[in-house]
Amino acid sequence: MQTKTLKAKIILSLLILLLVSVFVVSGCSNKIANKEATGSQKIVITDLSGRQVNVPVPAQKVVAIGPGALRLVCYVNGVGKVVGVENAEKQWPTIQ
Repeated sequence: MQTKTLKAKIILSLLILLLVSVFVVSGCSNKIANKEATGSQKIVITDLSGRQVNVPVPAQKVVAIGPGALRLVCYVNGVGKVVGVENAEKQWPTIQ
């Protein structure tokens, strides 16, 4: 009786280890799905006023407007793409 439960525990442990390994390995991929070779892919963005704009993917330039927008851009390592910020962001005290 104990050998059956021990075998079941071992099989369950191996199955869980296999599933965790598959999820970890598949999450480490750096590929972008459905990316064209030319890189001229675009998406349509609609703002709150109903205006639509075609934006190339990935964006080359970003303007951080709104409370916390610059912080969010920094969180996703997009600092190199920032070309404009609000005046309020420039007036915040800096830490030396």
